[in-house]
Amino acid sequence: MMKKVLLVLGLFLGLLVNAWATYFGAVEITSINAPPLKVWEKLADFSLLDWNPEVVKVELIEGVAMKPGAVRVVTLKDGSKYKEKLVEIDPSKMRLVAEVIESTLPMKQLSSTLNVTEKYGTAIVEWNGQFTSDNPQDAQKASQFIQALYRKGFAHLKTMLEAKP
Repeated sequence: MMKKVLLVLGLFLGLLVNAWATYFGAVEITSINAPPLKVWEKLADFSLLDWNPEVVKVELIEGVAMKPGAVRVVTLKDGSKYKEKLVEIDPSKMRLVAEVIESTLPMKQLSSTLNVTEKYGTAIVEWNGQFTSDNPQDAQKASQFIQALYRKGFAHLKTMLEAKP
């Protein structure tokens, strides 16, 4: 009896550790010397990603751009594509949550959150994404890829919004 309990416990712990081993994420935070509302307005339109130089095309295929339920297909420079659904958008909190529902990248269950806050008159922008993958090595590569995507996007957004007219 004790062997069965230990075997079941061992299998359970093995599955639990394996599940944890495939959970990854990426976070990017930047400050932009621009009014937070101006930054939010650039980020909030779900049909646009012109502020991210890695994105070559965005196609809104369902819903309305700034309403939960909107779905877009995003094509990146390297040919990767993902289909993303807008889950939550809260203009009063300057917060947007989206989930990737299909992807050519080696990941699944991607959820990302964009937040804009104000600190000392500047906009603080945070992009936080979490996902799982069947293969920890693929997940590590995907995590690095997503981190670079976030970083390049914010660098370009900062340049766009801080540029003098």
